[in-house]
Amino acid sequence: MIKNSLLTITAIILITFSSAYPQAGESDLQVFGFFQATFRNHKNVVEGFVNRKHSSNTFAIQQMNIFLQKDLARKLSAFINIELLNNYSSIKKWGALNLEEAWVMYRSSTQFNVKAGLLIPTFNHLNEIKNRTPILPYIYRPLAYETSFIEEFPLEEFVPNRAYFQLFGMIPHNELKIDWAAYIGNSANINSNPAEGQTGVDTTRQMLVGGRIGLRFRDLKFGISTTFDKIKYFEVYRDYFGHAPFNLEAMNRYRFGCDLSFKLEKVFFEGEFINVEYEENPDFLELDKKFYYWTAGVYLKEEFASYFTYSRMKSKVKPFFRGNFSVYYLGSAYTINERLTLKAQYGYVDWDDEVFYDLNPLFELDGKDHYFSLACSVYF
Repeated sequence: MIKNSLLTITAIILITFSSAYPQAGESDLQVFGFFQATFRNHKNVVEGFVNRKHSSNTFAIQQMNIFLQKDLARKLSAFINIELLNNYSSIKKWGALNLEEAWVMYRSSTQFNVKAGLLIPTFNHLNEIKNRTPILPYIYRPLAYETSFIEEFPLEEFVPNRAYFQLFGMIPHNELKIDWAAYIGNSANINSNPAEGQTGVDTTRQMLVGGRIGLRFRDLKFGISTTFDKIKYFEVYRDYFGHAPFNLEAMNRYRFGCDLSFKLEKVFFEGEFINVEYEENPDFLELDKKFYYWTAGVYLKEEFASYFTYSRMKSKVKPFFRGNFSVYYLGSAYTINERLTLKAQYGYVDWDDEVFYDLNPLFELDGKDHYFSLACSVYF
């Protein structure tokens, strides 16, 4: 079945792309991008198994994205997105440098388009635009989308960050618009160890399959998203449980998401819910996760917005670990011009972790974090 699907996809690529080449329309290469420079004052208190108080001030280039775009023909274009995080320096081993996107797109019509190559897939409201820092009011985005925290949180558990082939479009019907997208990509079983062969490749025959269907009516937007893939990296637990390896191989993972956003005169709102479910085997192993956020704000002036955001992340690997994070943000963004936005944000994080051993609680940690941040987002 997978073989037939791949043949069908290959045929679609060849037919659609070959029909675009006879049409002239090549453009010059465009180079542009965004970066966000920040200052953060951070205070942290941890209680429980360890007790700690800590405060710090830091400046950072939180994120920078460099985009390259070129029209190859009248309906054919290519796009590259390179992302640098957290004061990136390869010499000092700071931050990260990532090839986020490298795709070619065929624009057949408003209703039907094709992307092929490395891409950020459509999932809920924020996933595809999370790196567009100048158009977002946040300094630190809702937790599942904050890529500068990638070293601390398993963000790809909640949202798909990479796909390799996507069909998408928009179907208008009077004032109602129907958005749709469907995509495939690698599973999460990617080799990161050079000793085990080529890195960056899927080590299984499994594939990521996902999509979104959405409705737009004027300034109201609603959508439902889902993905499916199979995960094998939990088989490391088999020795603990005394089960044969196949009991924890190729575990089904389902993501389900929904999003709602609207603007009513000067008031705006956006919110999302994400549920991650595993089809566990053995059934006493629980790996499910949940995340949701909502933001309510007001435009005090056309160029000045203030907002409040609440988000919550629940994660567990039962019977080993359970963690909850509640995040509150209060912030403002002032747009100087289309190239520069100034931002301020206060964040309060309340979290607790519980670690188990032999099904019994081993220790607990409770923490509270306070962030006060200033930033400028620049479009160049």
